[in-house]
Amino acid sequence: GKPLRIPLVVTVLLVNLDYDAGNVYTAVQHTELEEYLSQVFPSHQPSCLETREKLHVSFDLWYNVQHVDAGAAKKLERAVHSGFKKVEEKRDGPEADMVYDVEVKGDVLSAFNEVYGEYAHSASKRYRFDGDGTAQDGGWFKRGGGR
Repeated sequence: GKPLRIPLVVTVLLVNLDYDAGNVYTAVQHTELEEYLSQVFPSHQPSCLETREKLHVSFDLWYNVQHVDAGAAKKLERAVHSGFKKVEEKRDGPEADMVYDVEVKGDVLSAFNEVYGEYAHSASKRYRFDGDGTAQDGGWFKRGGGR
């Protein structure tokens, strides 16, 4: 039979990928990324790890893509920088590339949770779903991809 369809809102926060970050070559329009994700990955039906058989559930994916403001970006940068642990140094010519590892725990995890908490609530205002998982217009609702 048909799998049970469950709507799932995926929040994507973009850090320093806007025109205010000072590099127009890495700037990403949040609406364009949202539409792209919706077109490329509109749903997901997981499989059993052992048998690889599709499960009787399917997730309709709805994307909530936003840029974080400069204050939130700085907060994340400080937390990640404080968690840097040098893993190795690679030499390809006269300059060395440093490779760092950052564990997402303690202050780093707290900063991510705090920033996520500031932005995640907007998805609940944006999407409303009726009993069969169909999205209803919730103000600035938009679905970029098809089903």
